[in-house]
Amino acid sequence: MTTPLPEFATAAVLRCPLCEQDNACSMAACEDAAQCWCMGTRVSPLALARVASQDRQRRCLCAACAQADAADI
Repeated sequence: MTTPLPEFATAAVLRCPLCEQDNACSMAACEDAAQCWCMGTRVSPLALARVASQDRQRRCLCAACAQADAADI
């Protein structure tokens, strides 16, 4: 059984700010943060830099966007 999302967890929080696809964020889905895909993945600083200021610290990247520029670093 999944835990109901709190009010702050709007549909936007569950989508990647770059591509608008599901970001599969465990914390946004009120699940165990330690189990989130991002805990074992290097997130590209170039991808983070493309996130709009109003979305920083509010919306998580999806795995594809988070790693898109990793090979270029």
